[in-house]
Amino acid sequence: MPEHVRVDIVAPSDLWASAIEKLPQLVTRTVTTAVKATARVFRSCEVCVVLSDDRELQLLNKDYRDIDKPTNVLSFRGEPLDNEEESYSVGSRPMVLGDIVVAYETMEREASKVPIPLADHLMHILIHGVLHLCRFDHDNEQDAKQMETLESAILRELGVPDPYSPPSHTQAHGEKDDGKADARRLPETTCVEGV
Repeated sequence: MPEHVRVDIVAPSDLWASAIEKLPQLVTRTVTTAVKATARVFRSCEVCVVLSDDRELQLLNKDYRDIDKPTNVLSFRGEPLDNEEESYSVGSRPMVLGDIVVAYETMEREASKVPIPLADHLMHILIHGVLHLCRFDHDNEQDAKQMETLESAILRELGVPDPYSPPSHTQAHGEKDDGKADARRLPETTCVEGV
């Protein structure tokens, strides 16, 4: 487990700060909890979170994925992970896990559509981004299930409802559940290999 997780937050979009109270604390707590929960990082590390907008994500999406439209999040992997707990760092420089860039407008639309609080959606997407930085993927059903299970556990630790199996309408209103509730899935996210 890492001794320290440094979270750098860059917010070129003012929309984030006005929409979510105590935003820096939420981002830092979410990223730190997610990194530690992966059990794949054994030394101090650094993650940069960029709270941006659709315009920037569209440019990045076009540059790195050749898709000319905004997306909710892109993760850019940094240094390779160490393979064992006995790893060390030279000069005590933290390992750079990578960057997570999030688009406000897309995230807000997605959260409104589900509906869930924007803060909860941001926490989920940050966790998903951290898992990509820590070399988790969802290229096949087994890997996707592993990621979803870990995301749900981290969200639970942070006090956020599981986005993969939410309560049904009847459960939310104290009525008996008939067992036919559909699980809602949040939009896919993307990891871009290191730049």
